[in-house]
Amino acid sequence: MLKGTSHKLDARAQEDFIRRNDTLKGANIKDVSMLLLNATHSIQAIKIIHKWIHKGQNTVLTTTGINNHLSIIDIPDLNNIAGIIVSQHETTDSKNIAYFFSKLRKNFSLTYQLHMVFNRTRYHQNNFVKNTAFIFNIQLHYLPSYSLNINLIKRLWTVINKKSKNNVYFKSKRCFNKIIEDFFTVLFLKIIKLLTLQINNKFQVFKPASSS
Repeated sequence: MLKGTSHKLDARAQEDFIRRNDTLKGANIKDVSMLLLNATHSIQAIKIIHKWIHKGQNTVLTTTGINNHLSIIDIPDLNNIAGIIVSQHETTDSKNIAYFFSKLRKNFSLTYQLHMVFNRTRYHQNNFVKNTAFIFNIQLHYLPSYSLNINLIKRLWTVINKKSKNNVYFKSKRCFNKIIEDFFTVLFLKIIKLLTLQINNKFQVFKPASSS
């Protein structure tokens, strides 16, 4: 059983989402793409995963004193993961999401229908974002709550953390921003085979944990 499973997980909602996703994928419709949007605040603070410390010895770990955030919007296209689109902003909100829709349309014809998967963050669900998506011929799909097991974009950030952030001390915000930027512009294409294996429509489905 997966550890940390929330008892609030809605297994039926997950099954419905996966079914709709499989239907869209199986239709194999020309001029249609399924996109995964992630608007995240990557945190500069060091993320310690493991470190060997000899018994009886004290070890000093250098940590980051300031938790700077880097707002990033990225979209992997499941049909073309190598064509990831990334945009950096001072803040992530509904206006920047809508702006990103317009930027996205420079890569796809307006007649090309886009299906975009969102999590349920508040600014993903407001009317301004929904209306802008309609104008740009983007159909929005929302993940069920408490559904990390079917959130494919989280798999991408697991790789980012493993390759670029875990156990790394960032001495400045500029250094931190450069490391994240290099992941998308340099390392991303070098590990595309790994990403293709991890970011796919193979979902782990499980029952919610008991609340008792």
